[in-house]
Amino acid sequence: MSRIYYLRNDKNIRLKPNGEFTKGNPIGVIVSEIDRETNTIRYELACVHKRDHFVKRRGFDIAYGRLLKQPFIIQGVPKTGHEITTRIMNDIFANDRGTYAARKLAREWLEKASKSREHIRVET
Repeated sequence: MSRIYYLRNDKNIRLKPNGEFTKGNPIGVIVSEIDRETNTIRYELACVHKRDHFVKRRGFDIAYGRLLKQPFIIQGVPKTGHEITTRIMNDIFANDRGTYAARKLAREWLEKASKSREHIRVET
């Protein structure tokens, strides 16, 4: 089973007419595969250079190509998707995976994930 998660910065966050906020600009992608038989998570990531424009398809192709060649491997597969993403973000942040921007976004994701939804405030 493959999972795709886009890393987004806080640029371009706007209020939609329905009252929700936009997600921010994508700057990277994490592609992961879950193997419950071997109890492993395999993942790779690709991030855009700060001077370039992120193209989702190109980012996916790079990350998926890396996943096939030499992925990062985490032992132990949690039950929920949120827990899987948390494990991946912890691995990126704790083990210097990816660029500085990817580690920073992983840290921010972990900080937000540790709070209840009522306590998350989006600044505009």
